[in-house]
Amino acid sequence: MYKCKKCPSEYKTKVGLINHKNKHHPEEKKNYLCSYCEQEFNHYQNRWKHEQTCKEKKANIKADEKIKNMENKIAELSNELNKIKNKPASKTINNTVNNNFICVFPLGSEPNNIISQENLKKIIEKNGLNSILEIVKTKHFNPALPQCQNFCVTGKNDAYANVIDPETKRIKVVNKKDVFDTVYNGVVTNVNSIKTEEPHIVETIQRIKQVPMSKKMFKKLHIGFNEEAYHNKEMVQNTWSNAKFEHDTNNKYICDLNNFSDDSDDSSTDSESDNKKPFVKKKIISEIQKLLADINSNSHLFI
Repeated sequence: MYKCKKCPSEYKTKVGLINHKNKHHPEEKKNYLCSYCEQEFNHYQNRWKHEQTCKEKKANIKADEKIKNMENKIAELSNELNKIKNKPASKTINNTVNNNFICVFPLGSEPNNIISQENLKKIIEKNGLNSILEIVKTKHFNPALPQCQNFCVTGKNDAYANVIDPETKRIKVVNKKDVFDTVYNGVVTNVNSIKTEEPHIVETIQRIKQVPMSKKMFKKLHIGFNEEAYHNKEMVQNTWSNAKFEHDTNNKYICDLNNFSDDSDDSSTDSESDNKKPFVKKKIISEIQKLLADINSNSHLFI
């Protein structure tokens, strides 16, 4: 674990610790620090150029990819649990009705494969550089993906946005710029996952990654994020009112398994498939628990 010397915070990666220092201990921040090795630069453009070839980058990316892959698998298993939980039984007992379970991912922790590569390619082919905003709309403001509706703006002209604090389970007001930077970084992660040699797609991906080099363009992009987050605030707030937000005290991703019981009432139905549901759930929950144990350990960093 990487521990902060100024507070009790701990992080699985060095990048997480650096981001924490820059945000919460600004007195330690000198000019522009590389996100991977803490090398200092006098201008953010010099830092950006350095980060493209930083030696520490590959090691961090490899560890992050392993974590993402495990979190993607957890998301898939959670979806399977939801399908089983919400599937009507052939017989009901005492007219019991279970509420839908929505697990909203913290901002910046969305599964990498939440948008398929095929759809990402279509968005890029159709929209070019405007794909950034289209990907944000598809991921964060899509009625079909309530688990990614994790930020909104209630005041279009103020400097703050709303997110869910994973520890307190309450709405947290944070700086818009920080939120929008995280949203943009998520888009870069999505397009980086595209495997293609098509020249126009490769070129557009490079242009998307170079947007921060232009302050004017990056500011215009933030304005677009602001408009979408404000326009869709009611949909997001409605999702939050029916959602679960689960994180442990060390900021490690977990999924609420306590909400899924063995469902003895389901096992009392006449349907053979209903009788198997508790056993299928136990198997899926066991797989999730193994993945969570792996994420919460440091072993994946040394594989």
